Amino acid sequence: MHWIRDFSRQHVEARERNVDNDAPREMRGELVDFFFRLAIDSNGQVQPRAIYEATGLMLGAGLAANPYGGYPARVSRDIGRADWWRVYDWISRLWQEFERSGLADQFREGVKDFIACLEKSTIAHPTVEEALAIKQQHLPKRIYKYRQVCPYHINNLETDTVWLSSPESFNDPYDCWLTLADNLVSTLIERRLLDAFVKANKLQTVLPPAQIEEAKNSLEPLKTLAGYLPSSSAAAIKLKQKAENYSISAEGLANGVVSTLQEWRKMVKLCSFSAIKDSLLMWGHYADNHRGFCLEYDLEALNADHSFRKNLYPVVYSHQLYGLRQYAEKLVAPDRQEFCPMLPLLAMIHKFHGWKYEEEWRMIFEKEVVTADHDQPAPTPSRIPRIKDGTCKARGTVDAL
Repeated sequence: MHWIRDFSRQHVEARERNVDNDAPREMRGELVDFFFRLAIDSNGQVQPRAIYEATGLMLGAGLAANPYGGYPARVSRDIGRADWWRVYDWISRLWQEFERSGLADQFREGVKDFIACLEKSTIAHPTVEEALAIKQQHLPKRIYKYRQVCPYHINNLETDTVWLSSPESFNDPYDCWLTLADNLVSTLIERRLLDAFVKANKLQTVLPPAQIEEAKNSLEPLKTLAGYLPSSSAAAIKLKQKAENYSISAEGLANGVVSTLQEWRKMVKLCSFSAIKDSLLMWGHYADNHRGFCLEYDLEALNADHSFRKNLYPVVYSHQLYGLRQYAEKLVAPDRQEFCPMLPLLAMIHKFHGWKYEEEWRMIFEKEVVTADHDQPAPTPSRIPRIKDGTCKARGTVDAL
């Protein structure tokens, strides 16, 4: 069970571990959500009440037929008050119940296959349809949208719409961010220009092959080549200056390429959903501290080609921003036939690992130009689940709608 210790360590890296911080509350809350989600996905193999009873018996807490707030809320309270060492006993005891189902591994492998299909897709050999077919196999049966009670969200509920917004307005400034170093693109562009420059000016008769190859493999190929050129005549000096000017032009072109990639982020509109309806953290973060409401959308009731369903994508959680280094060389190729056109989408579905508890699915629309945030038609919610009676402060309004 070494992964349990690893899980808690990510919350306390800056402090020495001790009995007070060895099982922090953030970890306990996430694990409560995690175990109850697995129970729901186990098709009856593990019942939510079994988690509640096992927790209560282990901690010596009293058991109720219908605990206030539901099973997750009661378990969260009980385990939140437990001694740190009891938390690990609790995890070890419950994990055995879920290990047999294998649902988490099945989902994780499906997402990996989907990402692999998108990443290998090129202009010359697209594999997007294959990737979308994999995605369809792993869509959740239902998705959920946590909302606070305000005129905008009530209007969305009344009009069967959802709000599409740009990642520029997200609470994580690095969400959907593409990373590609300007100097890497500049180096690759210079390498391509160097071959043409050497051939056009017959430099293979002036410089030894080793120097040309050394210049080509340097970080600034054209500047390095210019340094090897002689300054014995006006013509030679002019050629040297020409190579340096080409290097400056390559740097400007590289800056333009990277800026264009980041502009894609502004042309995408997203709406976020979750595969879970009973996350205490999300009820607190997105539903006005448990006073809002949660909308459920039944994906099984929609055709496979329905816009709402077709444009949903799973979020992939990572400890690093989505990088384009592996695609940079294809990006600056003359014909770009091996370039992956799915790069913007791949960036839009990658998110920092710390948000993993949200189990997010995103509805994504790529626009041809930058547009304002706007409403998007959506199916009528199949129902409005609540974490407990009395949670929604505008219950009468929502029920009426």
